[in-house]
Amino acid sequence: MTLSAQFLTLISMIGMGSVFAAVFDTYNRFLNRKNRKKWFVFLNDILFWCFQAILIYFVLFQVNFGEIRFYLILALLCGFSMYQALLKKTYLIILEKTIILIKKIWRLIKKGVNLFIFIPIKWALLMTSSLLLLCFSLVTNVVKVTFNLAKTFLRAVLFILGILFFPVLWILKLFYSFVPKNLREKINVIFTKVKKHQLEIKKGLSDFFAKWINKSR
Repeated sequence: MTLSAQFLTLISMIGMGSVFAAVFDTYNRFLNRKNRKKWFVFLNDILFWCFQAILIYFVLFQVNFGEIRFYLILALLCGFSMYQALLKKTYLIILEKTIILIKKIWRLIKKGVNLFIFIPIKWALLMTSSLLLLCFSLVTNVVKVTFNLAKTFLRAVLFILGILFFPVLWILKLFYSFVPKNLREKINVIFTKVKKHQLEIKKGLSDFFAKWINKSR
């Protein structure tokens, strides 16, 4: 291995030592060991160390094809120590400010989404449902009033027809009294059946409209 390759490897390992120390502080900041269960911390520690070992060896492989030398371990420790002595305080301050900034941006995004998307959709749905309920109520009231008016008009028409046809009915009853008894009985049976069907039809229509009006309330 040439001198330039050795120097590049040394610089790379010093840099990786500092990077490892910074990543380790970041990892501890987000892990929050005190509030985590031991098995969770243990599992994350294993995954962290494996990932760091793979990353360091990958960088070493890119620089000198993976040749491990004793001075490279010293270079890693040197980089780690340099970070602890010179860069740690500054990095932790930058890390905290970055976290605070990201939290503020996230809150701002949430407020913006809530203000410009969710609240308008909510109000649009409320207005639409209110308008639909109002229209349904108006249609129901119109149908109800129309039905009552039609029923009143029908009663008035029947009353007027009863007054107009009273003499005719009186004459028919007079002629009916002269009809033979057997024929009158047959006619009475027919009229009874017709009246029964009329009552059934009237009751069915009344029940239907009553149920429909009650549902619409």
